[in-house]
Amino acid sequence: MTTERLRLELLAQNRRELGRKDAVGGFPAGPSILDGPTKYECRLPWKSVAELLRSEGIDFEWSTDAGGYLCNDTLYRLAHHAETLGVRRYGFVHLPLSDERVGDCIESGADLPPAFNSISAEKLYRFATGLGGLLESIGEPVI
Repeated sequence: MTTERLRLELLAQNRRELGRKDAVGGFPAGPSILDGPTKYECRLPWKSVAELLRSEGIDFEWSTDAGGYLCNDTLYRLAHHAETLGVRRYGFVHLPLSDERVGDCIESGADLPPAFNSISAEKLYRFATGLGGLLESIGEPVI
């Protein structure tokens, strides 16, 4: 799945879409992920994250649906086990293809969606390092 712009996921939901294959042809095992709550809210300083993205000129959108299978599964499992793992802050960001990756796909003949947006790897790097700095500034370990 390609996203049109950087997408900040706000929720992990204890649900799966059945009947859809993942990237390697597997299917979800059932309609829920784990025995747990219906949803978890992601724990990042959202206002500061939005300010960071805007200051870097990065287009983004908010989302309450991380998808029907793998991405949401990953986020839900992290949220469900966060306390046990000692993780206080967590979130999930869907990324569009980088401009550089688009070039690689064209050169290799890999399939691309019919229409899509991309972002420079430099902007992605600035966001990642800025987010790390933001979390460190509020006393969160960055792993």
